Amino acid sequence: MASKKDDFMGGLFDFNGDGKTDLGEEFIAYQIFEDMTNNQKSSEHKTNYVSTLPTNDSGIDNAIPNQYDVNAKPDTIDIGHNKKPEHKKNARKMLLACVVLSFLVIAIIITVNKINDRPYQEALKLFGEDKYQESLVALQNLWVNGSKDVIPLTDAIRAFREYDAGNVEEAYRYLNQWSTAYKRNAARYLPAQYKEKIDAFQTQVKKEYDAIKEEQQKEQAYQAYLQRKQFEQEMAEAKEKLKDQFPYIGMDERFVSLTALGDYSYYSIIDKNDHPYHVYIFKDSKGRETYAVTCKNNVVTSVWDKLNDRKLTENNRWKTRPKSNTVSPDPYNAKDYSNEEDFYDDHWADFFDYFEAEEYWQEHQ
Repeated sequence: MASKKDDFMGGLFDFNGDGKTDLGEEFIAYQIFEDMTNNQKSSEHKTNYVSTLPTNDSGIDNAIPNQYDVNAKPDTIDIGHNKKPEHKKNARKMLLACVVLSFLVIAIIITVNKINDRPYQEALKLFGEDKYQESLVALQNLWVNGSKDVIPLTDAIRAFREYDAGNVEEAYRYLNQWSTAYKRNAARYLPAQYKEKIDAFQTQVKKEYDAIKEEQQKEQAYQAYLQRKQFEQEMAEAKEKLKDQFPYIGMDERFVSLTALGDYSYYSIIDKNDHPYHVYIFKDSKGRETYAVTCKNNVVTSVWDKLNDRKLTENNRWKTRPKSNTVSPDPYNAKDYSNEEDFYDDHWADFFDYFEAEEYWQEHQ
């Protein structure tokens, strides 16, 4: 059971009316209580001292000096060293008044801070009740008003919302953002109960996230295995099918070395107007260049028989290039094109590559 002194200390300087006092309020109450106690002790000391003096009834006339005359006015009694100078009393009162004023100012500041912090406390309460959307709205209002230190907590609450929606990976990402900001002390203070809630949730999300990633890696490895087996099967089938054939228009670029021409000798990349071409050159046993196969977008687009100076057309029929003594000096009407790019776009199948078409276009300008 609390003593009377405790009751006095608990209610005398309760500035905010919450029924409790902080350390500053207790110090002020203690000073006042001590002051009252000292005054009481001083009064008792005077009474006891006077009671020990002889009286007129003892037969001694005038035994009581004037300074000990109990009928004298209080301000004429001289109690020796127990009397304190007036300036010391005034200094003590001034000091006490300054202390009281200081703690009143502190109490006002604390009260104002509590009022300003109320929206944040309401957001935390909503978060504690699992009302994530409402809590996010409250925090976003604080952010709009300039409280950037609520952004990390916003990320944490978004993680809860994403998790409830089944987005474990998004929840994991938001929690990582929260952790990074919290470790940098970039987040507003967070009571222990809410910090523990986020920590426990983060542990759970990380466990599920790791399990999901492990399953994804297994699935990726399995898909890679299937693709490799499929590629090997396709290559085996193409090798058997193309072993007696020449490359043709539309053939997969992967099969260039599986035809009757065998392995190519070398290849080059021609990048003209952001259109890369792969050109594969084949040679015979005498070292002569026999065929040139051009591919674009992983498909064969041109086959040129260099020894016989002929090319495959789009329907995979051989076509010999026109000679210089042809009746028409410009069978492709190159002079009708303003640039070689447009000319090649219309006649790419009639030339070995872009450079050959460009040379032809220039010769007929």
